[in-house]
Parts: sequence; C-alpha cells; structure tokens
Amino acid sequence: MLAQKLIIISMMNYLKKKKNSLKNIFLIKTLLIIILSAVVFSGCKKTEGVGLDVIADPKDALNVGFFDGFRLTTYSTPVDSVATKNTTVVMLGSMLDPVFGTTTTGFYTQLRLSNNSIEFGDNAVCDSIVMSLDYNGFYGDSLTTQHITVYEIDESFIEDSAYYSNSQLALKDPPIFDQDLNFNMKDSVDIFGFKIKPHLRLGLDKSFGEKILDKSGSTELSNNEEFAKFIKGIRVASQEITFSGGHAYFNLLSGLSAITLYYHNDEDTTYEVFVINGNCDRFTTFDHHNYNTASPEVVSQLVNGDTIGGQQQFFLQGMASARGNIKISNLDSIVDQGPQAIHMAELIVNIAPESAKYLKPGQLTLAGIDPDGKNVYLIETAEGSAFLGGTYNEIDNNYVFNITRTMQSLFLKDNDIVGFRLVINGEASNARRLILNGGSSANDKIRLRVFYTKID
Repeated sequence: MLAQKLIIISMMNYLKKKKNSLKNIFLIKTLLIIILSAVVFSGCKKTEGVGLDVIADPKDALNVGFFDGFRLTTYSTPVDSVATKNTTVVMLGSMLDPVFGTTTTGFYTQLRLSNNSIEFGDNAVCDSIVMSLDYNGFYGDSLTTQHITVYEIDESFIEDSAYYSNSQLALKDPPIFDQDLNFNMKDSVDIFGFKIKPHLRLGLDKSFGEKILDKSGSTELSNNEEFAKFIKGIRVASQEITFSGGHAYFNLLSGLSAITLYYHNDEDTTYEVFVINGNCDRFTTFDHHNYNTASPEVVSQLVNGDTIGGQQQFFLQGMASARGNIKISNLDSIVDQGPQAIHMAELIVNIAPESAKYLKPGQLTLAGIDPDGKNVYLIETAEGSAFLGGTYNEIDNNYVFNITRTMQSLFLKDNDIVGFRLVINGEASNARRLILNGGSSANDKIRLRVFYTKID
C-alpha cells in the first residue's frame, strides 16, 4: 500500500515537470487508474455484505436500500424455571432490587468421601465441623448482613434426574447452621498459621460431626455409594432480605469448597475432608417471592401479562426471572416488495438510563420466536457469539446482533419467525439485570435495520 502511494506521488511530480501534452496526460491517467484499481481490490475483505466493506455506510452503496421502520413490539415475560443442575458456580444470598424486587438464592449439593473405609480411632470427639465455600464473585452490596441456614437433606438425589431452579428436596430439622453473617471477600483466612485466600467458612453444629464420627469403620463410610445413603447432601439457604443485599457466587468444584471435620482421639488431633467434586449432584435455587416488592412496571409485565407497557421499557434478569420479547409487526412492508438480497441486518438493543449504576451482563443471547411462541434456533448461532454479536458495547451502551442470514431466510419465506427473544447469557448462574428501551421509547429505542437490494 505504501509503495502504491509513492508511485502516485511520483506520477503527480512528473506532471509538474513535463509539458502537459495530450500524450503525457493520457499515459499518466492510464497508470493512475491501474494503480487505484489495485489499491481498491487489494483492500477488499470478505464480509457478510458483499461489496459493502469498501463503503463507509451500506446505504451509500449503489442500488442498496435501507429500512429501519419496522414496528417492534417489546415486552417481558417471566421464566418458569431454568436447569441449574451441576453448574460449577452456585449462588447464595438475598437482594432487594428497587425495580425487580427481592430475589433469594441458595443451593443443594451432595458430598463425597476423600478416602474409603474411614476409621477415626478410639474415642474420637468432634472439635468442630466447618463448611468452606470458595468465592467466585459477588453482585450487590456485600456489606449487608444476611441470614444463612444450612440443613442436612432428608431425600436422596435421583441419579440422571433433571434439577431446576425451582426444585426442592426434603430437609431435616433442626438446621445445622442458622446465623447472621457478612460475605467478606477481601480478608484472607488464617488456617493452622497459613494465610488462605478469602472464602466463606460456616461452623456447623457439632452434632452433625458426631453423627459422622459414630460411624467410624462402618459400612456407611466404606465407599461413596454407601455414604450417599447415610449423608444424602446439604442445603444452604438464605433468608429473604428487606433492604439492599446481594448474591455471592461460589465455585463448588474448587478445592476450598468442602466440609472439614476436625476431631481428636486417644492418639492424635486431626481432620477428615468431605469433598464436593464433579461426581456430586448439585443445583441452585431462585425465589422471586412473586415479585411482591417489584416496581409496578415489572409487576405489570411479569405478573399481569401486559404486552403494551413494554413499548417504553422492558426488562431482563438472570436467575430464572425475566426474558425480553421482540415482535415484528410490519415485516410484510418489505417482503411484499418482491425478492430482496440482504446485505446486512442488525438488531440494536439500547439500554435505558435507569440501568446506569448496575453492572451490565457481558453477553446476551438471541433466539427466534415462532407463531406458537416457542424458541427457534437462529442460523447465526452456529457461527458463535463473535459472529452473532450480543456483547455489551460500553461506548454505545448497547448490544448489537448480526441477523443477516436469518432475515434473508425470513424474506425468502424459508422460516416462520415472527420475532426474537432476548436472554441474559448464563442465566442459571448470573444475577445481573437490564432495563431496556422499548419499541416506542422516547430515548434510543430498540431498532432493526436492514440494508438490501431488490432483485428484478
């Protein structure tokens, strides 16, 4: 490219020095045309909109039409539940959001033996038994005091069974932990004189430790199959909060997430670890308390089924809460004009100002909606999120999706998509939320824009 520019400059200097004969001018013009053509074609890159890569704005291309007058009906619908079985990250806490109301999270998990055929020695006594949980992040106000309860489960996990965010298992009373605490993610923890990274430690009731010690050398501690019958699992729950609050993320597959039984016998003082690993069934639960503390706008859409109020603002929230729906009302306005070659189609989702102080989801997921309201797999999804888009743009404060192939297929009537559904990516372990500008918002409303060429 630099060499080509130097040649052009040399040609221009040559013109200044030579007399402007017709012959010289003709030769120079011919060379410039060849060089400029090489520059243009060498700069071309393959894109979804063929030929649009050398044009700053696709609508400036020759014979390319532009349309963004789609009437988009936007509203939110509640999520009944999401599959949360065996996610690496679980959630714990309660948070009162001024718009979405209170959401309370917790989880169930199995435990596994570190060793088979465990014996604790003569006259073993429980000194303490501690459940430790490795932090993986936090959403909300970690300084708020929360009330956490731990139960032993009284119902076995069913092998190969699906578990969802609203699933429940029977519990044993009384709880083995029932206290107020704060999620401290800053201070390291001193264990046997060693500084360990910040993690949550729950001192369980000693009776739970004694229950395990009593089975020393027995069938119940011989292997994991027998142990799962004896200790079916643990439920860790949070109490509904009345102000502020937040949700802690924990990595259950970290070596720090376990239950450690500290004990002494006639010969020694030692400990035994009961681990949480990939062989343990586990799932997270979410409770939105029927949105009884949510804003009227959220209640209108998620509880009362309002599909009109969302034209100004609609809502997304993880934790099996809210998804966004985008219906296209006047698609025929272009389809009926005859065959179209779609160069580029983008769905631009703009965030409402009210979401400014909250952490934004890093990625949204987009699906199609068929006439029955069911999700439809988009063609672009197979290419990955880098192609489909939906990554948060901090500069423009929006999310943009490339749906060129889907719109081309729709215009050719190869699919029956009537709209799109927005979901927060990883909603099974993501507490983040969004308020979005609707289809008739006075601010930057949601837009679907298409660049196309009519085919004769």
